[in-house]
Amino acid sequence: HAGKSVTFANLPGNTSVKIFTVSGHLARDLGIASGSATWDLKNDSGDKVGSGVYVYLITDGQGNKVKGKVAIIK
Repeated sequence: HAGKSVTFANLPGNTSVKIFTVSGHLARDLGIASGSATWDLKNDSGDKVGSGVYVYLITDGQGNKVKGKVAIIK
C-alpha cells in the first residue's frame, strides 16, 4: 500500500531502530535517528514486507533498549 508507514516518534538523539520478524530475522535497520524514524514497510532489500507481527528494538546512545511489537495488516 503506497503511503503506508510506521513512525517511531520522540526518540532521543543517537538512537538506533531495528525491525525483526517474530522468528528473529532482521527485516529492516532504520539506522541512527534523532527525533523520529519512519519505516516504509519495506525490508533492507527494498521489498514490501508481508502482513504479520514484527518486533522493534530501539537502542539509545547509552545502550538502553526498548522492545515492542507492531502488527502490519494489509
